[in-house]
Amino acid sequence: MSYYLIDIDTELDFNKLIIGNTLHINDDLQKVFIYYMDETPKEIYIKIPPLRLIYNYKNLKFSQIKLPIYQNWDKTKKFIKLIKKLEKFIRLNVNCENAVFVNSIDKNNNISSIKLNVPTNLKINSMINTSLSDLKVNREIECIINISYVWLKKNSYGLSLSCYQIKYNPRVEEINIDFFDTPSRNIINNVVNKDINIVKSNIIESSQLNVKPLMFISSSILNDAITKLNKIK
Repeated sequence: MSYYLIDIDTELDFNKLIIGNTLHINDDLQKVFIYYMDETPKEIYIKIPPLRLIYNYKNLKFSQIKLPIYQNWDKTKKFIKLIKKLEKFIRLNVNCENAVFVNSIDKNNNISSIKLNVPTNLKINSMINTSLSDLKVNREIECIINISYVWLKKNSYGLSLSCYQIKYNPRVEEINIDFFDTPSRNIINNVVNKDINIVKSNIIESSQLNVKPLMFISSSILNDAITKLNKIK
């Protein structure tokens, strides 16, 4: 099945969201899949804006994480607003009598976090070889999440979100950037390139000048011409 990637900078057309039929997984769990109609029904993905990790996942024991939505800026505010609109849409269109809706985003100490399921084959793109447990605090990450389905239990229901892919941007000490060496090389390269361009320019200018070549006469020819001259009386 193809996918639809939601752009948080544009308004989502909720009229194109499709609620599937309820699937009975077992006596305690039901699932309702959601699709976006864009010529054909498509799976829904969202790109989370760049975030800063404020804690790591070294001691991760379960297949679900809470990802802090930090720092608080325009794009993260738009993302939170989008998730809340999606959840409102679900509450209005998925029939769950006497069940309490469980929000995907909660807030603690003024920091919002989103609950994400994590697959065992989570994709992490980075300049260094890393895994989820290796991600360090105060690093920048970007995430692609998938709106998997709406889960329904006896007394509760909510939106299931899965982390599909992470882009991890390490700090400079992790990738060995030398702030002192690199600029000096750039300066030398700029000077050398500048001098080369000046030389090239001078060669071109001299080649365009209309200069006639000089003629040189050998001494033997000159002496022969002198002897043939008549003596002045």
